[in-house]
Amino acid sequence: MEYNTGRNHLVIREYGRHIQKMVEYLLSLE
Repeated sequence: MEYNTGRNHLVIREYGRHIQKMVEYLLSLE
């Protein structure tokens, strides 16, 4: 259980980083 929760948290962090990069890319287009 704990391992799975920690794993999900790590995935969410990685996902957030990709979202931030995408947002910065979209802002740079304007």
